[in-house]
Amino acid sequence: MTNQKKAALLVIDMESGFLHPDSPLYIQQATDTVPTLANVLDKARECKIPVFFVNRIYRKNGSDVEACRYENWLAGGRCLAPNSTGPCSIVPPVQLEPKAGDYTIIKPRFSAFFQTELDLILRRLCVDTILLT
Repeated sequence: MTNQKKAALLVIDMESGFLHPDSPLYIQQATDTVPTLANVLDKARECKIPVFFVNRIYRKNGSDVEACRYENWLAGGRCLAPNSTGPCSIVPPVQLEPKAGDYTIIKPRFSAFFQTELDLILRRLCVDTILLT
C-alpha cells in the first residue's frame, strides 16, 4: 500500500453566464480569476491531476430552476439553458474549456455532489484530495 495522496481539480461554475459582463448573472470577481485559473489548469494537466468541470444547466422550460434564481433566469433570457448561445451560454472562456481527458459534471442544484456522478468517479480514481476552484 502507498500513502501517496491523489488529487483532483474541480472547476465549478466557470461558465459564460457568470463571466460575461452582459449576463444578468455576471460576477466580476470570478472574471478576475480566469488567467490564474487557466494557469492552474495547465499545471494540473501537466501533473496528470484529473480535472473536473462542474456546471449547472437548466432545462429550457425552467422547470428545474431554483426558486431563488427563477427571476434572474427569466430576466436573462433563460440563462444557462442547454444549447444556449451568447453571454448566458454555458460555454466558458477559451482558456477554461475542457480538454480531452477532462471530466464534465452537470449538477442539478447548488452542490457538485448532490445527485451527480462526481463522488463515484472520484472514488474510482482513488482521489483523496480535492482542489476546489
